[in-house]
Amino acid sequence: MKLFNIDYPVEGFSIIFDLLVLTALITVWIFAIIETIIIDVIEQGPEIKDDFTYLGKKLVTLCKLAVERIKSKRTKLEPFELMEEESVENVEKREKVTQK
Repeated sequence: MKLFNIDYPVEGFSIIFDLLVLTALITVWIFAIIETIIIDVIEQGPEIKDDFTYLGKKLVTLCKLAVERIKSKRTKLEPFELMEEESVENVEKREKVTQK
């Protein structure tokens, strides 16, 4: 951006050449980044999908645990320690199921 904002003395083709080279380099860099992203998504698509599904399941599990804790604190039906132990057991069971 400095190249476009600095007042250069008029030297003819050197400024135009610098701008053309800079434009070419930026264009090549942008295409290289886009190509890299596309190739990574195509080659590792199934792995990326599996990772997102695993993270989604973990997020759902954590949300359910948070809701259970909130409900138990509001109703005071169970002691907090018992609920926490049950939650840990539920999480371990869910992890075993997702690993299979």
